[in-house]
Amino acid sequence: MRIYLCLLECNFNVNNIFYVGSTSNGNYTDGYLSHAALVDGQALAPTVFGETDSTSGIWKFKQPSGVTWGTNGFHLKFENSGNLGLDSSGNSNTYTVNGNGRQALDTPSNVHATLNPLVTYGTNQNALTEGNNTLTGIAYHRPSPPTLAVNKGKWYFEAKALSGTASKWWIGLCDTEYDTFNQGGVSSSANYIWGYDNTTNAVNQRSQCIYSNNLRDGGSNIAISSIFSAGAIAVNDIYAMAVDLDNQKVWYSKNGVWNNGSGGESTTWNSSYPDSTNIDANRFYSIGVGGENSKWSVNYGNGYFGTTAITSAGSNGNGSLFEYDVPSGYYALNTKNINTYG
Repeated sequence: MRIYLCLLECNFNVNNIFYVGSTSNGNYTDGYLSHAALVDGQALAPTVFGETDSTSGIWKFKQPSGVTWGTNGFHLKFENSGNLGLDSSGNSNTYTVNGNGRQALDTPSNVHATLNPLVTYGTNQNALTEGNNTLTGIAYHRPSPPTLAVNKGKWYFEAKALSGTASKWWIGLCDTEYDTFNQGGVSSSANYIWGYDNTTNAVNQRSQCIYSNNLRDGGSNIAISSIFSAGAIAVNDIYAMAVDLDNQKVWYSKNGVWNNGSGGESTTWNSSYPDSTNIDANRFYSIGVGGENSKWSVNYGNGYFGTTAITSAGSNGNGSLFEYDVPSGYYALNTKNINTYG
């Protein structure tokens, strides 16, 4: 018997949530498969299952036709989130799902951002797990920017606080040039957060963050406002950011409620009252989180905080999945959206 195994649109990297195994240190190795096809007793040409896209030049899946699958053959499309092992070949050779497999929105032609394990600060680093979508902070404040940075467009991002205390979490954005300057330049015992730092480096004028319930903005070492009247960051809070790089404005929300820029909160999106305008045009910015002895899980649009699915998708996701409604005209950080809107 000859068995032909065809894995279509397979790309093992760090930018997805379809987990396929774990390493010896407990971190996930991750990758994604859009289709898996096994033909029992035949060796078929790759062109039976795939073709080159005429526009992008990317090798993509093609629905096989006229295939005799054989007794043990199967075709897994990974389209049914409730049954990833469903066989679509007609043989009913459905598999039982085990481990930490999750249905992801990512494909080889559209990849959502994750936290970037290649960005390092000093000698002590945050631990990134669950496909680099969960951050566990060390004993010193360290940021974890995403794999994708942007210099124009309008972007939306969510993060969920999992453990820690109010003064140990933060969420914000930073000019990548300054961020890169600090890679390896922060001592092992120094605290470096976006918005300000207490290292020997000059305070950054192009970064900001929500820290506890304060906005650290524009290089000030003093919290300039206490913008969330509902209180500081707490376990299970979901924070979101709407970043307008075209008009240099930033808004923050907490558990679906947007701050209105005047010390209170508003239940509706108010584009007239940004929480900050202190960012520069045409600079590349990273949008992410950081912490000290604390834990975040991020959702850049794939629909999971780490390995926990969002409760229910909000509106205006434009194909991406977020917990709360996305302001109209704002998009998830993924390669397709950056190509179109960034």
